[in-house]
Amino acid sequence: MMNRMALLLAACSVMGAEAADSPRPAYTPPSVLTLESVLQVVFSLLLVLGIVALVAWLLKRVSLPQQSAGRQLKVISNLAVGQRERVVVVEIQETWLVLGVAPGQVQTLHTLPRQGSEPRHGA
Repeated sequence: MMNRMALLLAACSVMGAEAADSPRPAYTPPSVLTLESVLQVVFSLLLVLGIVALVAWLLKRVSLPQQSAGRQLKVISNLAVGQRERVVVVEIQETWLVLGVAPGQVQTLHTLPRQGSEPRHGA
């Protein structure tokens, strides 16, 4: 029994030595970060940020008519006269009000009877 055990240990050590001496195929894991993948991520990010900026700019530039309760108040025209100041013509019933609008302040500049033809927006 002792001979068998010694013989088995000797065979295992010989096999281990042969396995250690034989060249193993070089395994290189696939590279996750290549220049191409980094450029693709950067380009995609810039594209998404550009689309977000474009949509924000378009929403700021396009003034959609605002819905009011019961349609009693209607914005006829508006004109920017400063960075944060505007002149706005609003219709309420049969009267047009010319309003000066600034941050935290609205003043009536003039009152007109309703006109037959509406002025151009932004004029």
